[in-house]
Amino acid sequence: MNVKITLNRCSVVRGALLIAAVFLLFPAARVEAAQSTWDGGGADNNWTTAVNWVGDVAPSAGDTLVFPNGAARLVNTNDFSGGTAFLGLIFSGKNYRINGETIVLDTGGMTMTDTTGMDTISFGIKLPGARTFDLPNADATLQFDTVISGPGGMTKTKAGILILKGGNTYSGATTHNGGLLQVDGSQTASNVTVETTARLVGTGSVGGLTMSGGTLDPGPKDTAGTLNSGNFTSTANCTFVSQLNGPTASDQLSVTGTVDITNTKL
Repeated sequence: MNVKITLNRCSVVRGALLIAAVFLLFPAARVEAAQSTWDGGGADNNWTTAVNWVGDVAPSAGDTLVFPNGAARLVNTNDFSGGTAFLGLIFSGKNYRINGETIVLDTGGMTMTDTTGMDTISFGIKLPGARTFDLPNADATLQFDTVISGPGGMTKTKAGILILKGGNTYSGATTHNGGLLQVDGSQTASNVTVETTARLVGTGSVGGLTMSGGTLDPGPKDTAGTLNSGNFTSTANCTFVSQLNGPTASDQLSVTGTVDITNTKL
């Protein structure tokens, strides 16, 4: 009897070790985030209303939200609890105006693929890390009328137009490497770097400004005005555009910190 009991225990121990080894070799599959597509088919404008989404299933935290062409209720409301995290937002439709509670951009960013339209965001965005705002089409505009906050930053890519009008408090870097970025609000906690063929315009305020390429054109697009910055650094690869009004430049950059134009061709 003692021998049999000892053998049974060994079998149990060996079986447990074998199961543990299997889990180490073949860990449980990661559950991928879902993609929820807006259709506006409900009786209200709310995100939590299931019938407003394809398949009549409301999104969950961690999902990617898609706003396509042809949907109803282009004006809609994020009525999830403030600070709900979503993986990212994709706009393939135009003329959306979305308001409501602040969301957290979990690990993804925002993409706008419509070729001609403008979408307006009026709910807060929190950036826990660096996020990409991808606007591939030159005639597409994504406008933020609200506050972007958090320790993260943003990279604006491709040929589209991104307009920032809020009193932003996010503190990570802003990298602008394509298309047009218009800053009409205040975001003095974020240092901005303009690269390659990108164009920076606006009448707002940014942190430190580094022009490693591209074009600086203070004021609104194609009109006169003043853009404000902290420290300013410019290289030989950038262009400064200023409309003139007699001996006075109507387009101006107002710098409150240091100015380094050592390598700039004037």
